[in-house]
Amino acid sequence: MQESQTDWTYLAHMSATKPNSLYVPGAGRKGSYDVHNGGKKKKCCKIRKKLLKVIVLVFNVTMVILLAYFAEKSAFPTSSSSMEQMGTPYSARSPGSEMNVGLHGSTSQPGNPEEGYSPSRELCQEGAGTSYRGTVSVTETGKTCQRWDSQTPHWHSRKPADYPSSGLEENYCRNPDGDSGVWCFTMDPSKRWERCDVPVCGSLERSPDWAIESTITPYPDSTGPDKVLDGYHYSIWNPKAGERPWYIIFDFGVPYNLSKIGVTNYGDTTHDISTFQFQTSEKRETETREANMSAESSSDPYNWEDVLTVTDVAAATCDTQVFGGFSATGRFWKLNITRTHGTSRWQPWLREVNFFGERAGPAAESLPK
Repeated sequence: MQESQTDWTYLAHMSATKPNSLYVPGAGRKGSYDVHNGGKKKKCCKIRKKLLKVIVLVFNVTMVILLAYFAEKSAFPTSSSSMEQMGTPYSARSPGSEMNVGLHGSTSQPGNPEEGYSPSRELCQEGAGTSYRGTVSVTETGKTCQRWDSQTPHWHSRKPADYPSSGLEENYCRNPDGDSGVWCFTMDPSKRWERCDVPVCGSLERSPDWAIESTITPYPDSTGPDKVLDGYHYSIWNPKAGERPWYIIFDFGVPYNLSKIGVTNYGDTTHDISTFQFQTSEKRETETREANMSAESSSDPYNWEDVLTVTDVAAATCDTQVFGGFSATGRFWKLNITRTHGTSRWQPWLREVNFFGERAGPAAESLPK
């Protein structure tokens, strides 16, 4: 009863002093509720909720714009001066080697495709292919190229108006941004872009059959030595680890005069070639290797002569690096890889090998096998 009297006494007091207040009996003074102030609190709460919704909306729109921007950036092949291919960076060439400038020794710069113009630019790509103006319009896997002035099926920013000096005509393979070779967007909705199989000016037309012998390869069908001659950028030769020096022997069928060799590393540093030797042999003895191998003799059926030693092959790049400064003639050639940029036991992953020169001998049929 004492509490009830106190409650009603307080209720009378509140009614006299705060007419807008309500009182909940049994709750003491803490049970009072100010109707007027409570309305203000509800209004402020609504304002806060609306403001929070606006902030969340602005944040979401900003994130969508940023994600679209970075997705568009990462989807393009980019130049060798930037971090390319989402984790496969390109690096500057090693100093001290005059042949180490761009793809196949080219010194042309993106944005200046007219420099060093030659009629061959319509038949093959010089350097990185920024000056290529041929009509190849399919990728290296046979996919039809998308027109440069079209945004279907792939939206892109490589528009002819934005790259007026890059020859972005029809759906022809081009290199508007200084990538390692010519490329195009594809008409396949599931494949945004691919490189094109356009021959490099000055390099020999190769055959996978030229690779006749190599270090043991665990999976010869998928990663055999012939992969360095197939012209497909994404295939590799992957020999057995720890078997250095790793080697490939090439048989051109007839003698050739060579003056340069190009190698294309995988680009992950660990499996990239660091040093190699290039050798030649004009002929192979008529006896087979098995016949020459005996307990008393371990002679090699080739007469190898050193023509080039390279110790500064750049890592972390899948650009083709060309090395020259020699002139040699032979039918058989041997690439000896003596070291990779990883530890001594990491085997090389080699994408491509290119040769530069000209034929020097009679038809292959007239030469003894």
